[in-house]
Amino acid sequence: MLAEASEWAHEALNLYDPVGPLSGKTTLAVVVWLVGWVVLHFAWRRKQVNFGRVFAFALVLIGLGFIGTFPPFFEVFS
Repeated sequence: MLAEASEWAHEALNLYDPVGPLSGKTTLAVVVWLVGWVVLHFAWRRKQVNFGRVFAFALVLIGLGFIGTFPPFFEVFS
């Protein structure tokens, strides 16, 4: 959505011209996922975590991510 809303973000995410900003989007997504994995590992490594709450939160985030892939939604920000 940021690449749609901002020309600066569109250009910054363009890591490989034939692909366009998709190359930066996927690279950024993988980096954010890895950083999140490391942060949660160190935060939760010796704790009991309420699986139901974490699972519900994960489902909400997955749903928001899924909605964000539809053009009518992300074109609102362009």
